[in-house]
Amino acid sequence: MKSRSTAVLLALFLGGFGAHRFYMNRPVTGIFYLFFFWTFIPALIAFFEALSLAFFWNDEEFRRHVNDPRVVAPNSAADDLGKLAALFEKNLVTKEEYEAKKAILLQRIT
Repeated sequence: MKSRSTAVLLALFLGGFGAHRFYMNRPVTGIFYLFFFWTFIPALIAFFEALSLAFFWNDEEFRRHVNDPRVVAPNSAADDLGKLAALFEKNLVTKEEYEAKKAILLQRIT
C-alpha cells in the first residue's frame, strides 16, 4: 500500500523528474516530467502538488485515487434501471431488449 507521505517527499525532492507521478501510478505524466525536467517547470508544479498532497488530500482520498485507481463504485440497480428507461424512451433499445435487461436488474434488487 502506497503512502501519502512518501508521495509528498518524492514530489518535494524528486518531483522535477516525475518520481512522485510514477509512484502514484501516473506514468504518462511522469514521462512528461522527465522530458521537460530541464525547464524546471515540472519542479515548480511538483512543489505545488506536494503542498496539495500534504494539506488538501486526506488519506482516504489518496487511497482511493492512488492505491487502486481501477476501483470504481458500483452503480446501484436503481441507477441502472433509470439509465435503461432513458435509453428505451429515446428508442435506442428495443422493447425486447428493455424487458430482458429490466428483468435482470429487478432480480439484482430483490
